[in-house]
Amino acid sequence: LKVVALKVVALKVVALKVVAPKVVLPVATTVAAVVATEAVENVIVIAPDPKSREASVAVAVVMIDHVAPAASVATADAQVKVRKWVREQGIHQFFDAGAGVCHQIMIEQGLVSPGEVAFGTDSHSTAYGAVGAFGTGVGSRDMALTLATGQNWLRVPETIRIQVEGRFRRGVGPKDLSLYLCGLLGLDGATYQAVEFHGVDWLDLDGRETLCSMSTELGAKAGLVPPTGPAVAHLS
Repeated sequence: LKVVALKVVALKVVALKVVAPKVVLPVATTVAAVVATEAVENVIVIAPDPKSREASVAVAVVMIDHVAPAASVATADAQVKVRKWVREQGIHQFFDAGAGVCHQIMIEQGLVSPGEVAFGTDSHSTAYGAVGAFGTGVGSRDMALTLATGQNWLRVPETIRIQVEGRFRRGVGPKDLSLYLCGLLGLDGATYQAVEFHGVDWLDLDGRETLCSMSTELGAKAGLVPPTGPAVAHLS
């Protein structure tokens, strides 16, 4: 397996850029307290509106994860508030404790697709690059701002292209490649950059998610695998 890390400066990923600052959301309230609740993953998925070139449409997804079931009375009470808030706001994409790991839910339920932008309140939201989406983690205040106003700002990052040649030998997997890159580039070697993995059309969806999820350990803004190959054929 040969890995070549090629740093490309100022590569603009136009296909993944939100086309306009206007975002239509089903939420219109200040939600900082709810968004910051322990063990809740909030994701906003943004896609171009096919009916308009000047707007984007967005879907809010809320998942109770990480501490499920609740490990304390305080966490349990906070999760009750989240359930109430979700009902009040009419958020249909809600996954309660026990539904599964948040990032797997997003991909397995088809809630994120190639070319979309997904903001998630978890640093490993980069995992959504497994299906060719621009997934990135944001803080609770950023998420609250986006939910309340329907707007956010994102600088288009520069790109590091990872060209993989060959396949893994027995006993070697995507996690090993990720750890190798951490050693090669450093834990801040991709700060606010997108890491693109090429030459892995043969890799299964789990492996792609591992690569993209681990890109955050390089400081990356996003990790991306082109949505080509048998593993993502169902997306086309």
